[in-house]
Amino acid sequence: MNRKLLTYSNITLEYFTRGNGAKGVLLFPGFGRTAEEFMDLMQTKDPCLFIAINHVYVGNSIVKNDDLIDKSDFIHLIDLILEKEIEKNAEIDIIAYSMGGRLALCYLEQVNTRITRTTLLAPDGLFINGWQKLTGKKIGRFIFREVIIKRPKTFFAFVKFLRILRLIPTHLPKFLKFHLDTSENRMLVYKVWSTTSRLIPDHDKIKQTHTCQFDLILGKHDKTIPLQVAEIFKKQISSEVDVLEVESGHDLMKVEVLQKIGH
Repeated sequence: MNRKLLTYSNITLEYFTRGNGAKGVLLFPGFGRTAEEFMDLMQTKDPCLFIAINHVYVGNSIVKNDDLIDKSDFIHLIDLILEKEIEKNAEIDIIAYSMGGRLALCYLEQVNTRITRTTLLAPDGLFINGWQKLTGKKIGRFIFREVIIKRPKTFFAFVKFLRILRLIPTHLPKFLKFHLDTSENRMLVYKVWSTTSRLIPDHDKIKQTHTCQFDLILGKHDKTIPLQVAEIFKKQISSEVDVLEVESGHDLMKVEVLQKIGH
């Protein structure tokens, strides 16, 4: 496994390569999981080159000055990695997990006939919620900074109040507590959410540009990315999008899940 870095504009992405062959497999593990973890799960017997890319603020993937990432810059940086690592006419598969799914969907907005298959595991980006839209605005980042980071007790009390009123899902308070329990975690999540707030996939563009096989895999017990979100996305994009539900929660970065898709 080889570790590499590539920079374009304000983004530096750390990525790892393994194997060789005429075909490339691009891996987006998402935030909180590493490229090495994803790479280690790949067990295909077919000769191919795996390229696993760390999400920003994972490993040595960084954003200069914590600035917002422009979507076109991100897409161009992925193009540069592929140009550097894969033969010009080689076919490419994409496999992405969780927040990596949002990055993969952004990349699919452009026409790329080399991509033959895209598999998204419990992916973010199938549905854009109000919070994601809010973090793309100055007022949203101000609220996060002033309330969640500086006044976490007030924030968690408000979350508890919303749950009592049944205005938020049962799992959400526990989910937020897990990710925002320390000041370090809160600052890290703020950086990730704010810098990637412009990386919102345009489903209309994807509908027009995608030419590849499209597989969505969801966990039956996943409360973060439920099956109905995938079904809505399928109606938006194409009836040819395949949706598979497996006996699992949100964590689908597992050998047994990847074996179902031939990896």
